[in-house]
Parts: sequence; structure tokens; C-alpha cells
Amino acid sequence: MIEKIFIDTDGLIWFKNPKLSNWYDHPSASAAKRARQDNDGHPKLAGICLSGVMISEIDKELANRMADAIQDLDLPDYLVQRASNNLSRVLPDLPN
Repeated sequence: MIEKIFIDTDGLIWFKNPKLSNWYDHPSASAAKRARQDNDGHPKLAGICLSGVMISEIDKELANRMADAIQDLDLPDYLVQRASNNLSRVLPDLPN
């Protein structure tokens, strides 16, 4: 179960499961390759909260909401491509 999703300004997508203490780069923590610490519901790295967009509504429009959030970040093209690739990678595992 996913509680929140965070898309950071480096083009990475983070998922927060309410039962786990960290943010992971995959909806399933067992399939994740990276993790970030949680700081009161916000992902952090080395004690610093990451910059980006938080998505709290997890519903059937999630994929569209994530794609819109990537565009709203106003990232350089190479980071938009990175975020889009990350979205494509996790899309099959997103909750419906």
C-alpha cells in the first residue's frame, strides 16, 4: 500500500508505505534499489529534505497526476526524460 509519492528535482520517484519507515524508489520495497529517510512525511538525504512535488491522492488517476507533476517541476530536458523513464519503469506496479 502506498500512502504518498514524491517526485524530486533529480527526476527520481519515491514511494512511502505507511508501514515502513523509509521512502523507496519502487512501489514494492522488496524491488527497490534506493531508499531515503523519512522526515515527518517528507523524504530526506543526508539530513536535508529533498525538493520536488508531493502526491497524496492515490487513485485511478495516479499515473496522469504523476506525469503532470513531472511537467510542473520545470526541469531541464534530461531530467524530464529521467523522470519519465522512472515513471515508465514503475507504472506496471502502481496501485489501480
